[in-house]
Amino acid sequence: IISWNSGIINSENYGNRVKSVLSGQTTFFIGNSYEKKGTQVTKYYYACPRRLAVRRSGTLSYLLGDHLGRRPRQAVQSIP
Repeated sequence: IISWNSGIINSENYGNRVKSVLSGQTTFFIGNSYEKKGTQVTKYYYACPRRLAVRRSGTLSYLLGDHLGRRPRQAVQSIP
């Protein structure tokens, strides 16, 4: 358990986050691919170690990077 003045993070024996409480908001984690904050579910999609897409509340966004390794930008796919 890691704690500081604004919240608490609970970790399993292997150091992976399983629960976070920050400013009264509880978030549950399953590995690096799933998190649930209140009623909002976020899923992350990977290929090897690289995060390719994120789905928040049913909306899929692709993460677009560049050859310099800068922070990826999101592109939202709309389905009619």
